[in-house]
Amino acid sequence: MVDPKIIKTARLMLTRLRVDTNTIQFHSERGFLTLSGKLQFLNSQEGRSPDLSYELLHEIHRQLSRLDGIKRVAYNLDNWSHNSDGHWTKRSKKISC
Repeated sequence: MVDPKIIKTARLMLTRLRVDTNTIQFHSERGFLTLSGKLQFLNSQEGRSPDLSYELLHEIHRQLSRLDGIKRVAYNLDNWSHNSDGHWTKRSKKISC
């Protein structure tokens, strides 16, 4: 069973943190939430880099994990990897030949 309420709540939570939800695909089934795509800030006129800080990444994971109905959060992201110990690693861009 797909969990549309979890997806809606997760999207709203990320929007409040100024994360660009247009670059993320959400999937939730039986309390297992998966985020795919690219995790970055909204494009802003403030001249801020689109890259997220490690502190914000940990906060995102903490808040997502605490949402009602969430059993587990998994990430299949193009620009970040998250391991089972809770550590985030920035993925390098692939250079095409």
